[in-house]
Amino acid sequence: MECEISRNEPNELPSLNDQAVLNATTKEIPPQTLTLLSLGPKFSIPYSDVSELPLFHVLTGIEAIIKQNPDKQTRDNNRCQIVNRIQNFLNRSSIPSNNNSTSRFCSSAVRTTRRFLADNPDICIVRSDKGNKTVIMELDDYDRKIKQLVDDENTYEKLNRDPTGSIESKNNQFVKRLMDLKLIDAQQAYRFKSNTAICPRIYGLPKAHKPELSLRPVVPNITSPTYQLSKYVSNIIQAATNCEYNIRDSFTFAAEIKHLKVPEDHVIVSFDVISLFTNVPKELILRAIREDWDRIKEHTQINMYLFLEIVNFCLDNSYFMFRSQIYSQKFGTATMGSPLSPILADIVLNKLITTVVQSLDFVILFLKKYVDDFFIVLPRDKVQATLEAFNNYNERLQFTVEEENNGRLPFLDILQKVNVVANFIKRVIGLTSTPNVDQIKRVVHAQLRRNNYPPSLINRLLYRSFGSNSLTRVEPEIEDHIGIDCYVALPYIPQLSESIAKCLKKDYPRIKIANQNAKTAKTVYTKVKDPVESMLQHNVIYNIPCQNCDRCYIGMTSNKLKTRLSGHKSNINKLNRLLEQGYTNNDGAVVNISNKTALVDHCIKYKHQFGLDQTKIIDRSLAASRLPMLECLHIQNTPSTVNYRTDTEGISAIYTGLLQTIATTSRSRIKTNTPPPSTSTPPIARINQQQSTTSPQ
Repeated sequence: MECEISRNEPNELPSLNDQAVLNATTKEIPPQTLTLLSLGPKFSIPYSDVSELPLFHVLTGIEAIIKQNPDKQTRDNNRCQIVNRIQNFLNRSSIPSNNNSTSRFCSSAVRTTRRFLADNPDICIVRSDKGNKTVIMELDDYDRKIKQLVDDENTYEKLNRDPTGSIESKNNQFVKRLMDLKLIDAQQAYRFKSNTAICPRIYGLPKAHKPELSLRPVVPNITSPTYQLSKYVSNIIQAATNCEYNIRDSFTFAAEIKHLKVPEDHVIVSFDVISLFTNVPKELILRAIREDWDRIKEHTQINMYLFLEIVNFCLDNSYFMFRSQIYSQKFGTATMGSPLSPILADIVLNKLITTVVQSLDFVILFLKKYVDDFFIVLPRDKVQATLEAFNNYNERLQFTVEEENNGRLPFLDILQKVNVVANFIKRVIGLTSTPNVDQIKRVVHAQLRRNNYPPSLINRLLYRSFGSNSLTRVEPEIEDHIGIDCYVALPYIPQLSESIAKCLKKDYPRIKIANQNAKTAKTVYTKVKDPVESMLQHNVIYNIPCQNCDRCYIGMTSNKLKTRLSGHKSNINKLNRLLEQGYTNNDGAVVNISNKTALVDHCIKYKHQFGLDQTKIIDRSLAASRLPMLECLHIQNTPSTVNYRTDTEGISAIYTGLLQTIATTSRSRIKTNTPPPSTSTPPIARINQQQSTTSPQ
C-alpha cells in the first residue's frame, strides 16, 4: 500500500519559497507572481483550454513510434486505440487536470504575472547563474551589465557585418578535408557541415550569490557554423582527459567529502577564476594540447597539425549578437555555451594546478575542481601564499578567494540541494494520511533516487526527520536493466500522456517515451536574447497567402525559410518569363514548372500571385524528421489551401475524425472571438520592430 493524500483534504496551494526568488528592483511584486517564480522555470503549468494542447506534436511523436512496426495491421490497431483515447479526452467538458485548486492558482498566477510585466516593461525576469534562483531586475541594469562585458576592447571587437556565411564556408572546407582524408565518414560529414547557421545571441545569468549581481555571459553556440565541428573536437579531447582534481557534479562532490576530516589548523576555502573562458590564453591551450598529444592521438586519426588547425579555427571564430550589434571575441575561448570552451579551459587549469601544487613548500590536504571553482583544504596560515601562487601562473588567469564561515562554504549548489531534500521530506510527512513511517520512507527514498540523490544523503536526512528509534535504513533498489532501442519525445499532457504510454507499451516495449513539458513557468520569463528573424529560422511549417483569393499554401522546410522562399520566387520568375515569351499553360516547359509545387500550379491555373513577403511561420519542430507529418496535419486542418490532395497522403485515414474534432475546437474559439492563452512576452522581445518575435526559445 502506498502513501496517499487524504481525499477529504483540500488541495494544497503552492507555497512561496522566498529563498528561490531575488527581487533586485524597488518594485512591489504581486504575491502570486513571487510564488509562481519560486517554483522555478521548469515547473509545469496546466493547460487552461483544450485548444492550446499540442496535439499535432503528440501525433507526430506517436507516428515516429508506430512506423517502426513493420506490421500494418498492428500499426492501424495502435492508431485506432490512440484516436479513441484522445477523442475521449477531448470529449470531456474541461481538462481533468484543471479541476483542482493548484491548477486554478497556476492559471491565475500566469495571468497576473503577464499583466504585471506588461505594466512594468522596465523590468525583466531571468534565471540565476547558480542556486536555481529566479532574479527580477531592472532591464536597464541588465543591458548595462551586458554592455559593460562586451565593450571590453581587450576581449571583444565590434563587427560591421555578419560573418556567418564566411565562417560557414570555412567550416565546410575543413569537413571536406577530413572527408577526403577518410578521417570521417559520410554520415559524420553530413552532420558537421553547416547550412542553417545564424549568429549566436548572447545573454547573461545574474550571479545571485554575489552582492553586485554581476552577469555570467552565455552564448548558445548551437546556432553557430562551428558548433558540430567544435563538439567533435571537444569529445576527442574529453576522452583523453583524466584529471584527479575534477568532479562531475554536486552529488559526486558530496560523496568525495563525506569522510573528509579537517584538522584544527586547516581551513576550507574556495578559489574562483575571474571570467575564466574569456581569459584563457590561446597559446596555453595549444601548448597543453601538444604536451598531451600522446594521450589525445589514441582517440583520433587526425594528425596533430591538422587537429591544432581545427582548434585554432574554432577559437578564432567566436562571435555573437547583442542588441543588433555583432561582436567578435579576440581573446580566450568562447563564453559559456560552447561545447569546446569547457574542455579547453579544463586542460589549461589542470596544467595550472599541477604546476602550482608542485611548486608549494607544503602539502594541500584536499583539492577538487568544478569548471572554474576550486574547493581546497589547506593550512590556515598558507591561504594568501597559495592564492598568490595561483595568480602568478598567468597574468590573465586571476583568482578570488572565499573562506569558510562557521564550517560552511557554499560550493556548487550543495547547500540548496540538501534543503530541497529536507523540504520534500517535510511536505511528504505533512501531506500523508498514513502513520506508517516505513511506507513514508520508502516513498521518499524511491522519489529521490529517481532524481539521482545519493543514498547516503537521503538516509542522513531521513534520520534527521524521524530519529534513530524509527529509522530503518533504506537501501537502493537493484534495478532490472533492460535494453532500450531508442527514446521518443512527446509533449506531456496530464492523464492523456499516461494513457498513450500504457497503450503503446505492449507493442513497443523497447521504446522509452520521454515526456516533455510544453508549457512551463519559463513562458513568463523575459526573452532577453535578440530575436531571430523569421527568414533565418529553419525546421518550420509556413503559410503563404494568395493575394487574389482567400486560399493559401502551406509548406515545410528544414533549410532557412529565406532559402525555401527563394526557391518559390525562382519558380514564379521562370513562369513569368515563359508567359512573357508566349508560352501557354499546356506547353511542356510550363507544365514542368507547374509540377514543382501546388503554389506554382495555382499561379498558372488562375493567374494569381502569392504574397511571399507575407509568409508566416505557423509551427516548428526541433526534429526535421517530423516536419512532413506536421505539414500534413496543418494542410488537413487548414480550410481553403491550394495544396494537392497528395500532400496529405502521409496521414492515415484513421486520424480523420480526430482532426475534425481538433479543427472544430480551434474554429469554435475563433468564432467566439476568444483569444488563445497569451504567450506574449515583455517588450524586450521586440527590440527591433523589423525583426520577427517568433523566434524559438
